[in-house]
Amino acid sequence: MIIKTPKNVKNLCFCLILGLCTAFSCSKPPLEKPRHLIPEDKMASMIADFAINDQLGIINAEGDLEVGSKYILKIHNVSGKNFLESYAYYTSQPDLLEKIFNTAQENIKKQDPNASNYIETEQKKHSPFLQESSEN
Repeated sequence: MIIKTPKNVKNLCFCLILGLCTAFSCSKPPLEKPRHLIPEDKMASMIADFAINDQLGIINAEGDLEVGSKYILKIHNVSGKNFLESYAYYTSQPDLLEKIFNTAQENIKKQDPNASNYIETEQKKHSPFLQESSEN
């Protein structure tokens, strides 16, 4: 089943990934690994679901994002505390975090094949390195 996602979801996902990678790319000492660390693939799936949930809140302003967030935690069988501890750990590991965000982006592309072209276009707009390489 292909889920149609509006352009805002794609844009939010790209901005979220770009912003978080930039914000946490500084070299900080890694945090201690949480006892119940969420595996990278599961974390990526959850981040993709949260990005889509956030965009649904923009589309349906009367919707309750908290209910959607609780549902995502429930379907992934993860507590809020466990998610936050794992997320904090991964933010202290920029290489792992980038890998997780790339996987989340791929998950969104699988749900909406049109997202691929949109994400690539947005990345070219916002990355001077990609713009230079495409001009040559």
